[in-house]
Amino acid sequence: MSQTLYRKYRPQIFADVIGQNHIKITLQNEIISEQVAHAYLFTGPRGIGKTSLARILAKSLNCETKKEKETEPCNTCHSCVAITQGNSFDIIEIDAATHTQVDKVRDNIIENINFPPHGKYKVFIIDEVHMLSTAAFNALLKTLEEPPTFVVFILCTTEAYKLPETIISRCQRFDFKKVSAELITGKLKKIVAEEKLNIHNNVLATIALRSGGFIRDAESLLGQITSIITPDKKEITLADVEAIIPRSDFLALANLAAALIDKNAKAGLETINQLVADGVDLERFNLDALDYFRKMILIKLGLKNQSENIAGLSEEVVNKLIEQAEKIEINFLIKILDKLISIQNALKDAEIPQLPLEIAVVELCEEEKEIEKQKNKEIKGNEENKVNAETQNKNEDIEVGSRLHLEPTCSKENTSISKNITLEQIKSAWQEIIKASQNVNHSLPLILKASYPLTITNNLLEIGSEFDIHIQKLKSNTCLNNAEQIFSQVLNSFVRLKPITFSHEKAEELKQEFNLSAPELPPADIEEIAKSFGGKVIE
Repeated sequence: MSQTLYRKYRPQIFADVIGQNHIKITLQNEIISEQVAHAYLFTGPRGIGKTSLARILAKSLNCETKKEKETEPCNTCHSCVAITQGNSFDIIEIDAATHTQVDKVRDNIIENINFPPHGKYKVFIIDEVHMLSTAAFNALLKTLEEPPTFVVFILCTTEAYKLPETIISRCQRFDFKKVSAELITGKLKKIVAEEKLNIHNNVLATIALRSGGFIRDAESLLGQITSIITPDKKEITLADVEAIIPRSDFLALANLAAALIDKNAKAGLETINQLVADGVDLERFNLDALDYFRKMILIKLGLKNQSENIAGLSEEVVNKLIEQAEKIEINFLIKILDKLISIQNALKDAEIPQLPLEIAVVELCEEEKEIEKQKNKEIKGNEENKVNAETQNKNEDIEVGSRLHLEPTCSKENTSISKNITLEQIKSAWQEIIKASQNVNHSLPLILKASYPLTITNNLLEIGSEFDIHIQKLKSNTCLNNAEQIFSQVLNSFVRLKPITFSHEKAEELKQEFNLSAPELPPADIEEIAKSFGGKVIE
């Protein structure tokens, strides 16, 4: 009976293990320095080399011909061959999934631990160690803490969180990671070359992508594909393996992405229904869509140069992917991913297979259209406000400019047009200005009491108040002309005014800076104030 590829090409030395360099280097350094720990914990996903690396470590520790400062086992000595064949007395492998009881731990470990090994070390490899019962863990605890000097424990698990902290704390922990598609593709190429097979590289890249980072899954898929080879069919292309590898149409993904970017729900639905007509598995397609839009996020974050992110895709699709990533906002990408994740389960049970995906596409397009409509509305409103503001400023500039040519009504004997006024002069005359304004009307003195002089340049005085109603009143032509005439009369020089509004905090600051009292409203003036602003007094 022929051997499966994943068993035939199982790593036998450290160099054969791919994607776990952070673990290999540490273990090899410990072997060289002869500082091997008494217990190791190998944790990580399935099919990425935990048990294989445990056996390689055991072989390296017991290799009979390995020289000093070397780490790779020879694989030819009696000890290495026995471990490879699985009949070494020094390596005891226990499947915890079928030996969960405490009695099995006592029989296989505790009662045998004190018997010396034939070689240098006795190594216990406990696979799926998280399956042991609580009683079994308690029985193992003391032995794990203080084993004989010639004993090494290697615990392997896919679910380290199920282990008691007392066990984890007694081990040197190594976390295995999924392997990149690029490294898996490289290993598959070596296997194909060794087996003298003619399989296209895009098939191998697709297998690596489908494996999800699990080497054993990739090798199993490759083994399935080799069954297609016959005397009449010696070359395997991507089209030949669709029956084994679930079909994925990345060009359809690009079309779906284009529809979403353009907010074109009709084009999106046409793409989905064409997939259904072609017999594509929509659950698989949705998973591919998640990966496709995830790749867009990676590209937008500057990771497009990492080849493993786009392995298995044709050059045409890769270029399209990069082009589309530049057109789409990352917030919309996140929204798309959220929507696709939410419908994955619905696709399994839907009576109309394409309906969940169709609804998702329509909702995404319509939501984005509405957001775009609101943005355009805001932009249009902002532009109108800007035009209105510019028009208002232009009108004010015209008014100020026209006032430059007006002669103040004060007598020429008392006014010197060329005389420049300082802010200190205005502050000193402020109360006199307010008093003079009482002869004009009743609202002007109240406005000035609630206002403060700010700056003056070439006799253009900025006068401000925290009350917008006062400033609007002061900006009116009649009120502004009256105020400028009063300022010019009191200061004996023509003064122009520029009214502005500021915050309450600024007003409080100016009270102290100018040592001006807060505006007061004398009871006698209340009725006149009401008349000025078109109101009435309510008892």
